[in-house]
Amino acid sequence: MKRERKTSFRGAIPAEAGIHFFKNLSGFPLEFTPYLIRGGKDTIQRQMNNISLTIDGKKIKAKEGDKILWVALKNGIYIPNLCAIQEKVQPSASCRLCFVEVEGENEPVVACTEPVREGMVINIRGKNALRLARTSAELLIASHPLDCGHCLKNRSCELQKIAKHLGIKLKTKRFRRLERNLPADKSSALFIYDPNKCVLCGKCVWVCQEKLGIGAIGFTRRGFKRMVSTFQDKPIGESTCGQCIECVKVCPVGSLAFKDKNFPSQKVAK
Repeated sequence: MKRERKTSFRGAIPAEAGIHFFKNLSGFPLEFTPYLIRGGKDTIQRQMNNISLTIDGKKIKAKEGDKILWVALKNGIYIPNLCAIQEKVQPSASCRLCFVEVEGENEPVVACTEPVREGMVINIRGKNALRLARTSAELLIASHPLDCGHCLKNRSCELQKIAKHLGIKLKTKRFRRLERNLPADKSSALFIYDPNKCVLCGKCVWVCQEKLGIGAIGFTRRGFKRMVSTFQDKPIGESTCGQCIECVKVCPVGSLAFKDKNFPSQKVAK
C-alpha cells in the first residue's frame, strides 16, 4: 500500500502568502507572523535591536518594532492620544489623534500602530498630520460638555491638554454641537460616571474586561448613541462592579471621576 505523504507548511508556501494565511487564521498582528512562518528567532532578535531615528529633529535610540507613539512619549515628545494603552497587544487606534508624518510616506500615519524603523524621520507637526488631528479633536469637542470650571477633572483633563497642544479652542464653531444630556450615575460611593463626557476611548472597558477580568462595564448601542454601560444598564452601584476604581484611574477626561478630589491618583494612566 502506498504511504500517504504529509505536507509540512515549512517551506511549502511563499512567505508573502504565508503572512496573509496566518494573519487571517490566527488574528496575530502582522509583525508576529514571520516568526510563525519561518520559526523566526532571527526576526524576533531583529525587533529587539536598537535602532536610530529622528523625531522632530531629535536623534533617538529605540528598539526596532516599538510603536512611534511610545518611543516619542518615552523621549519627552508629546503626541496627542486618548485611546492608547501600552499593555494592549493590538492598538485600538480609535481616537485618530496621533497622526504623524513619516519621510517617504505619501500620507500621515497613526503613531500608535506604526512601528519604528532604522533611519526613520518623523515630523509630528506636519501640516497634513495636524489637519487630521485637529479635525478629530474638534469632532470630539463638539459632543463634549464644556463646563470645565465645574468638572472634577478640570486642569487634569487630557482633552484640555490636546486642545492646547493642537492650538484649537474648546468652544469650536467649526462643527454643530451635539450633546446627549444623559443623567450622570452617582450610585457608586467612590466615583461619578457621566456618560456625556465620555470620549469612547475604551480604556475603562479594557482594564475592567481584559486586564482585571471583571467585565462589569462594556460598550453598548451604536453610532451617536454608543456608550459605556453595565449589564442591563443598571446603576454602577447595583452592578457587579467591585469598586476597584481602576477604571477611574485610566479615564482621560471627566467621565469617570472621584467624588473626593483628595482620593488617590486623578492622574491619567498610560
